[in-house]
Amino acid sequence: MRLFSIIFSLVLLVSCSKDKFTREPQIKFEGFTSNNFVSPIFDENQAPRLILKVTDGDGDIGIDPGRDTAFIHMKNLLTGDSTSLMFPNLGSAAKKNFEAEVEASIFRVMRGDPPAAPRPWIDTLFFEVYITDFDKNKSNVIVTPEPFFLIFP
Repeated sequence: MRLFSIIFSLVLLVSCSKDKFTREPQIKFEGFTSNNFVSPIFDENQAPRLILKVTDGDGDIGIDPGRDTAFIHMKNLLTGDSTSLMFPNLGSAAKKNFEAEVEASIFRVMRGDPPAAPRPWIDTLFFEVYITDFDKNKSNVIVTPEPFFLIFP
């Protein structure tokens, strides 16, 4: 009986530990390629990118032409603008216990209307972000802990 109690306790401890790779994707904020952008230079090629660390136990991330597409969902918490960006085709790179650093352009959700206030003006933006995989499993939802500054000169 004592051996059973010890084995049961060990199994319980192992099963309660947080697994790095889960069926639902997990994301972690890593930063921005730049934390500011000067308006009105609205050029998507020059727009900063959000950097995320992504893990997924199933590896069903990316684009599978015969199956489905995974998405990065972003929302600007100041304006309420939101967008969903498709993952690129990761091919054989997306497999079980997938882990990667992913960059996504924030161009579509960083825009704002120039303020009527005197210039220069700086909007401080935060973004809500999550991803969905092929099976529509939703990751944890994060809010960027660092501000992004949209500058109106």
